[in-house]
Amino acid sequence: MVGFYSVDPIDWILLVAPGAVIVAVNLIVGSISYLLVKHLRPVARALELLLQIGIGIFMCTVVPQAVTRAFGLREMAQHYFMGCLAAVNFFRYAEIAFDTAPRGVTHEYLPFIAFVSLPGGEVMFSQKDAKVVRCPPGTVARLAAGMAGSALLILFSVCALEVIKGRSARSLDLSDIPVAPYDMLRRLSVQQLAASYFTCCTFAGMLSLFMQMGAALFALVLGYDAEESMRAPMICSQGVNDFWGRRWNRVVHRFLKRLFFTPVLNATGVRWLATLAAFAASAAFHEFLVHHAMRCTEPALRPEVRARLGFQVAFFISQAILCYLERTADRLFPPLGRLARSLPYPLQVLCTAFVIAPFGPLFTAPLEAAGMSVSIARLFPSVAFVGA
Repeated sequence: MVGFYSVDPIDWILLVAPGAVIVAVNLIVGSISYLLVKHLRPVARALELLLQIGIGIFMCTVVPQAVTRAFGLREMAQHYFMGCLAAVNFFRYAEIAFDTAPRGVTHEYLPFIAFVSLPGGEVMFSQKDAKVVRCPPGTVARLAAGMAGSALLILFSVCALEVIKGRSARSLDLSDIPVAPYDMLRRLSVQQLAASYFTCCTFAGMLSLFMQMGAALFALVLGYDAEESMRAPMICSQGVNDFWGRRWNRVVHRFLKRLFFTPVLNATGVRWLATLAAFAASAAFHEFLVHHAMRCTEPALRPEVRARLGFQVAFFISQAILCYLERTADRLFPPLGRLARSLPYPLQVLCTAFVIAPFGPLFTAPLEAAGMSVSIARLFPSVAFVGA
């Protein structure tokens, strides 16, 4: 039997409107932060640092909770992206506090506000003169095309998951979701790898769409260019380091690099330790999102999410190890590295997906148990074959 699933526009309003409110609050709070930088930092650096951290905590906890209650958010995708905004807000004000933000952020008011306010993106600054980078012609059209591509990736991935799992993506089946790492290994099969890959594609597409919407807003209002957040990581990556270093979530990558990777590398001179520090921080960032999701999950599902706490830590530590092994193999066995780089481009992408996909359930399982995949599927219309 063929079923057609429509979209409730309220779900999209409740996804976008809370983010707009967070931006508005950031305009006010960011102005206070800017005044602290200009007037308190020169005379009381330690006090200014503490106040900036306090602002970050306020924007990470009090404001998102108040917005969530005010809008009565009901879908897990809405809760999750509110959690993303909360965590990114904290890291941005932490960068202001520790003075690791891009050079030029604190020079002028509008670029400063854009840096702390842009939902899911990061304003670009020139390496030459530290001035904010203006949008080149066609930026909004490019972002609109990117949003259409992200939506198509989500739709295709949802349809693929329905074919693989033999059920509607709008229904939750907890028996599909591993409850422990050994359970994940026990279930490992071609079908499971395919399901893991397309689930990650769904999450990547939604994250990319969300960030492109924020970048388009600031391009229209201020004319500022923003970092390209997702560079087609699921379909273009040519290695694990390429996936994490140059393609997946460039916004988070940049502040993790500035706050954790570079300081640890400068202090120790040990690259693998700096990489581990950045991935550990990313693990903490994502565990925060899972805890946020658990608080907002339907009561009946909370034990399912709680049973999978720690999966995100295991996932990001495993990725740090894979990055280290790939770099080490390339350094110790140069012919092997040259052979890998000489493979046809599609084969390099396939090999990368084959290496990362087995670990995918560690990333997706807690969120799937909270209903994230179902929530994303409900945001898009679809036609699916369903059982009678």
